[in-house]
Amino acid sequence: DFGPAAVGDEIKLVSLAYEGVEAGGMGMMMGEPPLPNGAAFDVMTFAVTEPAQSTLTLPAALLPVAALVVGEAVNATSPRPFIFAMGDAMNWTINGRTYEMDVVADDERVRFGDVEVWEFSNEMAAPAAAGAMAGMDHSAHAQTGAAPAADSMRDFMAHPVHVHGV
Repeated sequence: DFGPAAVGDEIKLVSLAYEGVEAGGMGMMMGEPPLPNGAAFDVMTFAVTEPAQSTLTLPAALLPVAALVVGEAVNATSPRPFIFAMGDAMNWTINGRTYEMDVVADDERVRFGDVEVWEFSNEMAAPAAAGAMAGMDHSAHAQTGAAPAADSMRDFMAHPVHVHGV
C-alpha cells in the first residue's frame, strides 16, 4: 500500500537474509552465484511519483475456504503426472518437454473451477529443491491422500523448478 507514501519517496522490496537452505544439484558446474545463498538483497525499488487516489482497507478476516476432497477431484482415480527430469543438454524437462518459463502446454492446463490431483515425480539424480507453485490455488496432500493438518505448510512441495502462472 503506497497510500501513506509521499511523492518522492522510494519504497524497496527486500529479500531478507535467511539460513538453513543450501543450494544443491549442480555442484560447481554452474559457477559461483552472484550472491551467497540466503544473503539479503534489494529486489525492486518503487518510486512514488504522484499521490495515491484512494486507500484500501484490508478486511479483518478472510472468507473461509472449503477443504478440498481428493475423492471429488475430476481425476481422482487418475492423477495428472508431472515428471521432472534433466534433458540431454542439461536442461530441465517436464513430462519430457524442455521447461519454458512462459509456456503452458495443453496437457498442463486445468479447466476453470475443476479440482485435480497432481502427482510430481523427481527423476533427477540430485535431490529436489523445496519450492512453491505460484499463480494457482493448491493444497499438497500426503502420500496417503489425507488432507494436511490445518497448521501445516500446504503450499510447498519438493520439485526442481518454480512453476509460475499455470
